[in-house]
Amino acid sequence: MNYFPAYRRKLVGGFMPTPANRIRPGQVIIFNYPKERSTPKSGGSAAIPRIVLVLNRRFGGNKKSGPEGRVGMKLHALNLEYIPWLKFRTFMKQLITQDTLTLIKRRLEIRAPINELIDRPLSFYSSWIRPQLIKHLTYRTYYTKYMKSVRVAALDYKTMFSYTSEARDLLIEKNDVLKNIPAEEKILNQIIDVKTNRLKDAKFKKLIMDRFGSVASFVRAVKDIETYIDETTETLDDEDFKSK
Repeated sequence: MNYFPAYRRKLVGGFMPTPANRIRPGQVIIFNYPKERSTPKSGGSAAIPRIVLVLNRRFGGNKKSGPEGRVGMKLHALNLEYIPWLKFRTFMKQLITQDTLTLIKRRLEIRAPINELIDRPLSFYSSWIRPQLIKHLTYRTYYTKYMKSVRVAALDYKTMFSYTSEARDLLIEKNDVLKNIPAEEKILNQIIDVKTNRLKDAKFKKLIMDRFGSVASFVRAVKDIETYIDETTETLDDEDFKSK
């Protein structure tokens, strides 16, 4: 059974086009891919939409044939079309983080709100994915050179948190716009004068505590940035509409 429609209904915040070389572990992406593209030389057939949770993006070619080899990069991912939503939700609930700073970092990166395993794909696969999801045959690799119309998306992860959890307020939700989130990240980077997407979780937490003094102060700053971006975007959209 194909669960693509079920996951499509669980997406929030719209889509954000992205080049394949900027895809990160923990992101949910949608793209078109040849139906029968199993080897670099296979002809394949008409492209069909895929929805996956990214595990890693690694070199998959012959190093002697150029920077990216003959086949270029390979995307390693879980094809969500093969996993029932309830099974996926149960699986993810074991991995979600309740840490406020980590949740904000994941939001700015538009990645799943899970713990540090997100950056250790081999351990993630061997310790969690293989034991629990192998029967669903969900693990797949894709040649990035054949991926078309690549877009980052976000699932509604709120159902994986307790209804009383304050963490729910830090997640991407239906009223958010994914395309605005990089602008939020850019302003934060300007404030702290560091590109946060290059930091591991531990260094990010230390930096934030050094600069803001407390988690509460940082949360307020992030909320202010989010409000500013939303209001600025709405103003620009209104002016653009009036000019037409």
